[in-house]
Amino acid sequence: MLNPLRTYGLTAVAVTFAALCFSSASAVASPLGVWLDHTQRGAIELYECGASVCGRVVWMKNPLKENGRPVLDGRNPEAARRDRPICGMKIIGKLRRQGDGTWDGGWIYSPERGQEFSVRIIQRSAEALEVTGYIMAPTFGQTFRWTRAPDNIGACAPIVEAATQ
Repeated sequence: MLNPLRTYGLTAVAVTFAALCFSSASAVASPLGVWLDHTQRGAIELYECGASVCGRVVWMKNPLKENGRPVLDGRNPEAARRDRPICGMKIIGKLRRQGDGTWDGGWIYSPERGQEFSVRIIQRSAEALEVTGYIMAPTFGQTFRWTRAPDNIGACAPIVEAATQ
């Protein structure tokens, strides 16, 4: 019987090195944590929710309007949801790891636009995410760079998530 390692010119050392490279790459490929969005005016916590990843707003540079009231989801197409504060809001859901190492198949909500989009996230490094909101395919979307938030970013309000979300 042929030795597949010898047949392809590989040694056990090369195979071990390749296994270490692939395992360390997958260790970096988890987007969990708190990330500053592309505007640097908001931070989103990406967390496990069942078998997928979800995200919620945990910090805003300006969480209150001039009158001292919270900034609300005023552009939401559903009138009943326009009075909910943006801080604490779930804005990402059903994101799942794909075979190519990306995170896709979920949705992202833009309070600034009052629209929901499909979302793909690629972790470019331990400190940077590439977040693409799209309709139909990522090629037709808009891509933003999110950076890891500092540990002392604080929180804009207590997070209360309904059991149905």
